[in-house]
Amino acid sequence: MEKRKTTIIFTIGVMLIVSTFLICHKHTVYQTQLDEVKLKDVVNKEQNNMFAIMLQDENGEYKQTNDSNFPTDGYNYNAEKSGCIDSKGLAVENVLTYTNKKFSVRTNKAVYCYVYFDKSNAEELLEQLKKSGGLSDAPVGGMYRYQGTNAQVNNYLCLEGKCSSGSDDMYRIIGVTPEGNIKVIKQTRYGSTHAWNTKYSDASSPTNIYCGTSGCPEWPNSDIYKELNTNNDSFLNKLSNKIQDKIEEWDWWYGDIEYNYAKNLTGENLYQIETGGEDSQYYSKTQTGQSIQTGPWQKMSNKAKIGLIYLHDYYYQTTTSTNCHLSSSTYTQCLNNGWMHMLNNEGATSYNEQYEWTMTRVGRENNSSTDFRAWFVSRNGEVSTQSLNSSYAIRPVFYLKNNITLYGSGTVNDPFRLTEPTEQENTLRSKDTTQALSQTLVGGMYRYQGTNNVVKNNYICLGSLNDINCGDKSNEMYRIIGITPEGNIKVIKQTRYQKGSTSGFAWNTAYNASSSANSTDRCDTNNGCPEWPQAEIYNTLNTDFYNSLNSEIKGKIEEWNYMYGDISHDLVNSDHITAEQAYKIESGQENTKYWEHPSVSYIENTKWTKSQPSKIALMYIHDYAYSGSTTGHETSCRTDYDTTCKGSWMHETNNDSNTYHEWTMSRLGRASSSSATFGAWVVLSSGQVDSPYLTNTRAVRPVFYLTSDIELGGAGSTSDPFYIAN
Repeated sequence: MEKRKTTIIFTIGVMLIVSTFLICHKHTVYQTQLDEVKLKDVVNKEQNNMFAIMLQDENGEYKQTNDSNFPTDGYNYNAEKSGCIDSKGLAVENVLTYTNKKFSVRTNKAVYCYVYFDKSNAEELLEQLKKSGGLSDAPVGGMYRYQGTNAQVNNYLCLEGKCSSGSDDMYRIIGVTPEGNIKVIKQTRYGSTHAWNTKYSDASSPTNIYCGTSGCPEWPNSDIYKELNTNNDSFLNKLSNKIQDKIEEWDWWYGDIEYNYAKNLTGENLYQIETGGEDSQYYSKTQTGQSIQTGPWQKMSNKAKIGLIYLHDYYYQTTTSTNCHLSSSTYTQCLNNGWMHMLNNEGATSYNEQYEWTMTRVGRENNSSTDFRAWFVSRNGEVSTQSLNSSYAIRPVFYLKNNITLYGSGTVNDPFRLTEPTEQENTLRSKDTTQALSQTLVGGMYRYQGTNNVVKNNYICLGSLNDINCGDKSNEMYRIIGITPEGNIKVIKQTRYQKGSTSGFAWNTAYNASSSANSTDRCDTNNGCPEWPQAEIYNTLNTDFYNSLNSEIKGKIEEWNYMYGDISHDLVNSDHITAEQAYKIESGQENTKYWEHPSVSYIENTKWTKSQPSKIALMYIHDYAYSGSTTGHETSCRTDYDTTCKGSWMHETNNDSNTYHEWTMSRLGRASSSSATFGAWVVLSSGQVDSPYLTNTRAVRPVFYLTSDIELGGAGSTSDPFYIAN
């Protein structure tokens, strides 16, 4: 007689409900000893209960509750810790599942199960996001959503790395569910363009030669789904394991919405359709010649991590109820009054790169066509449809797990982050008696800002490891400009560098001023005057100065990818660029202006793209301008130099016994269309920025980044400076 196996199904309700049914095949049972799930003298075993419900407390510890109800609010199920054991204390694997808030235990033997629940931080997370600005007061389309223009919302999220606007690791938060799952979209497009599905093209006659009898591929079988989720080189597989682990596997819905049917649908209508709450309308997926059909969307049989935006996501991203359909007279508001459109996030170049696919398919274009289509967002702001084989941009969308903690403020310069402050940052803040280190990212890092009377604890002694004997203005004393989110401390030498008796250096001596714009006797005809990597000052810093350092300190200096380029007189003298504008130019985010050699062309629409990996550099204009005050992003050291800039802790008069002008890394380029003079930017002793010839001798104060694995000792003051303790 065939042995029957009893399967026990446990369902979360107000009370624990147990139902038993019989099945006719055997389940494999693996027996090993687990650390988290093991035999214990606990209440559930003594009372012959089948579950021990373990709840996480405020301290992160798990304690068993005597309540027979499973928690439904304020907790998240932890599958990694949960499991079942037999009467011998051996783990019984592959028998416990948790789906749609229901437990199932399938086994042919008596077991005791431990189910762990982590305390949710959904309420704290929601409050944090609301403070950032732009998040709806109540759920809209199943979640609290960011709504409004770029100026109204602060929803930037850096997944990892050194994020800036438009960088590959920068994302934007669409919203957060009441359970605490954050939904994000990549700020810029992934790759270039992609077909929704390449194997299915338009057909001029109503036949099935382009699509099989089952119709054209729906979302789970489309090429675009595979490019995002399952291919070896998929978007998901290109993410780090650390980030992949933070992404929730989600129940994505998919289906069709016919073009004309969608004309008058609102964001709420679309949300209900695209999540299975209301029926949609579409033409037959398998046969031509049939009238329009009505039916619900489907949920994917298997959860997936990556999707695209739905139509309702795009509709909901404005503060007003706007119809984004091509036939609507208001669709431009979806571009102008919202933040999500691709042109509000990156400067797409080619025509097709300005169009973006959604997850929502149209299905058959009409009842006589084999042209299967999907919805896309147009460059003009409207949503429309196109054939599946068209190549448009995609921006991956996913949900983060609801146990994450965010750091940062959500602005473009201080985006939310998933990583907690580094040990080095915690050390700097613990010794920052005057709160001079910025609380938010300023120009890509947390910076010391203010006068010497305010910035009192950013001194660091770098004579050798564990060196605590630096005196104020000594050769081994440096000052900390700031620290990156990754823990790299950026320092500047407190006093100028001297090579023997030489204390002034030319940016480059071989290239003098010339009265002729096309002169080639002092600048190379093809290459112009030297840029940063070819400059003599670069060689002086990375050979003479670097070799003068203690070998232990050399090992603690990070090789950094320093960007370089030109900034014209017009930007500084006439436009009075601020610290923030200078940072965006000097980090390759915004266009610069300069006169080019040898064509004498005025360049306006190009960004800094060149970089040089090296150990030693100089300060940028933005480093100096940001250092003056907590409102330094508004500072122009061409106009505000006499107070804010000269008064900053970084200015040489606050650090050296001598008075001098000092070079920055930023070159001027050609001075004007009528001159072959090339210059670079300096900080004058008056506090103003100016641009002398490359051949002028000026002081240099070396700048470099320390590695992110250092340990700091000391308190950061002049009498007790920080030092490297490892």
